[in-house]
Amino acid sequence: MKSKFLNNNIYIYISAVISFLILTSIVFLFPVEFSGYKKTDVLAPVWYAITETGGWEGWIFIFIILLLYLLIYFKKSPKKYINIIFFLGLILFTQILLAGVSQFYVKNLLHRPRPAQLFLIEKGYLKNDGQEFFAMSMIERRKYLHQVIKETDDSIKDIYPPILNNWIYDSGFSFPSGHSQTGFFLGTMIAYILFKTLRNKSKYFFIAAFLWAILVALSRVVIGIHYPVDVTAGALIGMSAAIIILSLKRVNNIFA
Repeated sequence: MKSKFLNNNIYIYISAVISFLILTSIVFLFPVEFSGYKKTDVLAPVWYAITETGGWEGWIFIFIILLLYLLIYFKKSPKKYINIIFFLGLILFTQILLAGVSQFYVKNLLHRPRPAQLFLIEKGYLKNDGQEFFAMSMIERRKYLHQVIKETDDSIKDIYPPILNNWIYDSGFSFPSGHSQTGFFLGTMIAYILFKTLRNKSKYFFIAAFLWAILVALSRVVIGIHYPVDVTAGALIGMSAAIIILSLKRVNNIFA
């Protein structure tokens, strides 16, 4: 007989997989790639705002909110605080680990250029097919891009400025998408917490967490930072890590 916590968690697991399949269908079947980065794009500010929630400032803010939410929710059950700290510590450790491995190992190992970087090569802003640019360190690439953009006054100025700044800051390589990884990791965690703590029909607000994860991943493709395969790989990694953590009995005992 399946344990009670697995019977309850199955809703979250299935929802996570469905959200991943929705993201995959959108990015591979619809023309969203590199499609919303110009000043004239009405939704460019919206996509930029969404993509920022998946960055490091965004996930730190989310982590703090989760900490406060759980401490307040269980204020009448202080004995559970140890497991809560364990749970949140595990979330923080895993998020940092995933981000570190992705950013400093996998991306540099595969050396896959970003769509925006290839766009700049195509437009002649990065010379020699970007060979010198890609040989630089990440900090050097940021300085170089900033200088190139500062000196130009032509078509690159049509790009929505905050997105252009995002291109400068995200000057590393492309695969996998760290934002998508964060979105699906934290999105699954948020969905689980909402499902466990809200009552009656309100618990189905957990769907909003998965919608946010999909939009964060989708935004990375739309503004030209990642390819579809980058965001689907990142989403799969983040979702898988979350499911592993949520399968731990000690975590589920918090909400028993």
